[in-house]
Amino acid sequence: MEHTQVHRGYTVTLVVEPPVPLESVPDRKFFTYNEAIRGAVRLHVLKDLPLKDIQVKVCGVSSTEVIDDIRLSNGKKRECHEVMSHEVFYDVVTLFPPANVKQVSQNDKFSLTSGDYEYQFEITLPFKPHCANEGSRQTANYVSNPYETGWRKDGHHVTSSGIIHDGNSPLPPSFYACSFQGEAKVYYTIKVSVHRPGVFQRSSRLILPITVKPPGPLSHVRSMISAKRSFSKQYVVKLAIDPTSLSLTSTINSFLTNTTVQHVPLKLRLELVTPDTLIPGSEFKPLLRMQFAHELDEQFPPVYVKSFKFSLTKRVSMRTHSFKTAFSSDMPIRTVTEPFLLQMDKRVEYHDAERQYNTQLDLSKLVQAHFDVLKITPSFKTCNMKVQYCFSVELVIGTQYQGLRVLSDDKTMMIHNDVLVTGPVVEELEYSRIFNNSLDLPPPIDDDDDDLDEGDDLRTLFGQANPSRRRSSAYSKDSEELPPYREASNRR
Repeated sequence: MEHTQVHRGYTVTLVVEPPVPLESVPDRKFFTYNEAIRGAVRLHVLKDLPLKDIQVKVCGVSSTEVIDDIRLSNGKKRECHEVMSHEVFYDVVTLFPPANVKQVSQNDKFSLTSGDYEYQFEITLPFKPHCANEGSRQTANYVSNPYETGWRKDGHHVTSSGIIHDGNSPLPPSFYACSFQGEAKVYYTIKVSVHRPGVFQRSSRLILPITVKPPGPLSHVRSMISAKRSFSKQYVVKLAIDPTSLSLTSTINSFLTNTTVQHVPLKLRLELVTPDTLIPGSEFKPLLRMQFAHELDEQFPPVYVKSFKFSLTKRVSMRTHSFKTAFSSDMPIRTVTEPFLLQMDKRVEYHDAERQYNTQLDLSKLVQAHFDVLKITPSFKTCNMKVQYCFSVELVIGTQYQGLRVLSDDKTMMIHNDVLVTGPVVEELEYSRIFNNSLDLPPPIDDDDDDLDEGDDLRTLFGQANPSRRRSSAYSKDSEELPPYREASNRR
């Protein structure tokens, strides 16, 4: 990356070396934890240039804006926009003058003669945010920098609302999301500042955005652990049927006295089985299991799935000093609108239907090729926002698709299952070289190598189902709560 800025009498160029490629991401364009950002600042000076110093700064900010209505004293409502910006990372290195020159000189003004100059720099991203971990903050260059004075060196940290990170999370990745309820973003920038002395001398600032993303698990470890999460949900729906389609031996004699459409209760249990962790480049094999039960003495009329939607849902929870809100957005993995018939047993007793599944749908065969996990921001949380993900399935079912009477009382059912999204996998040698063996990684999952046939439609995806191993809830009340925060002390 290279960016140039032209000023009167001199030109500044910022050159940032690209990140080291990973085997899983050969064209990597993002930086990650414990990785050094290296580059150079080049100056082309046309005439003598008076200077105070030349600095390179890297800054990361977690910012939220919540839009809400407040009630005024006269009873009217007014739309209010409140912003909370919190600095999660800050570091600086002074390129000119050198430290030994500054220490022996009492001057605050230096000069560069005409010519070309190049200054190398290196700033390392930490694993923990500076605001969350005192040890992480102490590794910053500005702590020992003789030119940095004031609130940062005294231990204060910049924030618009006086909050401090909860300290349990790593450095957040670059992120942006917005809705009519507000905006949430985490952004990182690298800035070159050429400070000039005097009131009438204009200092220059060249700013370049950079992308930060956490790494995933080690490649040789992820295959050792198999972690799957399942969640089941039960529905009792009344589906419309035509009584004339039932035989005279039906036990629901009341239906035979009336030829109008009747409603029969159908007990439906859905179970969604997905991996705990979603890793870019790894196959994931979610399953949807379905079990049907009814109280009829004979075969239930045909049940059709009118539409089917399988999505990865992103939920953004954010707060400012006075407000708190959340919004969700779906990233569809596969949507099917062609109705298909569900297979049901002739009879399943109502009270025996607890853990028996007679239909299973392999959702991995529905994953479209354009679904790229690497483009999805990994799960994270900061003091003022949290990003979570879940798999979601939405079904619309009905009892009649073709015939003289088209019924319109279709039933919609949804089921969710939480999933942790990580960064790309890292090889062991890459881990040692880039991260210096000091990085905590998220838990891995199994990497089943079974091949999947492409091009199958929904009618070929059903098979014998097995009971799930364990269950967990999705988006529990506790999971929606943001991490606690406290007021900063010694504010200035």
